[in-house]
Amino acid sequence: TADCPSATLQASALYLGGLFPSRAVSTTPEGTNARRVTLLMRPKGSPRAFEDDEKAKAAVSSVLPAGWVLEVLRPETLGLAEQIAVARRSQVLVGTHGAGLTLALFLPPGAQLVEIYCGDRSRRNGHYRTLEGMAEPATTRVRGPTRSQFHFPGPYSEQCKVTDWLVSLAIENYNIEERVSQDLRAARPDVPEEGVSKKHSS
Repeated sequence: TADCPSATLQASALYLGGLFPSRAVSTTPEGTNARRVTLLMRPKGSPRAFEDDEKAKAAVSSVLPAGWVLEVLRPETLGLAEQIAVARRSQVLVGTHGAGLTLALFLPPGAQLVEIYCGDRSRRNGHYRTLEGMAEPATTRVRGPTRSQFHFPGPYSEQCKVTDWLVSLAIENYNIEERVSQDLRAARPDVPEEGVSKKHSS
């Protein structure tokens, strides 16, 4: 798998994001300013659906720090513009290996991807690990390899379930990335603000 930023992939995401401008608003009481973990759900009976949706939500909720909320994403219930809007306001995206994780293209700067390998997909499948690393911008913060910086692969299991400690680790890593970015902007005012995401411009 590739583990370095790709200007081509970033430009492609910018273009795709521009084709689907978002008019969606958050449905959570905290509005759009809260930090959020988005849990991508698959329909019951589909390949790599969670064994128990309620347990998956409870696992994420159990490790949410103050100021963080859980948002549940069921892609089959939304249009593409709304799906992209959810990704754009997510700091951590959690889901089983599958096409829905393509939304990692539209995550904001420093966001983390927790990929769950289960059922018929093992950790040898590096599609979204590559996508997340290549879509992160080649800023002063990201110069070298992006492996393990933004992607957290879960341990393989026959059953599809959320590993709470992995979500907690991703949240912690996002907070570190955010603090580093803030320090960098304070020290280097010439570095662009995060108004342009790693993959899209609003």
